[in-house]
Amino acid sequence: EPKKHGEHFLLTSLGVSRPFGEWTVAALSNIADERKHLSLNLPRDLRLPSQRRAVYDFWNHQFLGIFQDTIELDIDACDTRVLRLTPIADDMPALISTSRHITQGAYELLDLQVSKTSIGGRLLCAPGENTVITILLPEGCKQVAASHPFQRNERLLELQIQAESPEPVTWNATL
Repeated sequence: EPKKHGEHFLLTSLGVSRPFGEWTVAALSNIADERKHLSLNLPRDLRLPSQRRAVYDFWNHQFLGIFQDTIELDIDACDTRVLRLTPIADDMPALISTSRHITQGAYELLDLQVSKTSIGGRLLCAPGENTVITILLPEGCKQVAASHPFQRNERLLELQIQAESPEPVTWNATL
């Protein structure tokens, strides 16, 4: 159930804990009839420990950046922003989004292995549907090779996965 956050916002969050990782998906809804600014304090508002997190906007397919305690957002009138907040380590790649499901991997991500030089896993995909896995690369990462077509924009790597059958797809990237 969402909780009221100030006069104009509803906040709903889902803590995801899988054997291979933990992250939070938060939905921030502006219930006002005009664009509003929201300052979200992660320890206070979501009860998350103070640590660096990559924040990805699911609906807008946009990496918002790395935040520790507070995220500042402008949210359009009667709009909702769905964010995945992923704890990160400076020297490790991190999966920060999947396009397949609003829970950002809780349903479709079957396995994930991460090391300083690689990241990979298994993913449920719908046949014929393009699924994008977004990875935040460690600073200074020069070269990347991947099992699927990808686009790279500075520290962001987007793997394009298209399944031909309903079987899980294995994917990986080496740094």
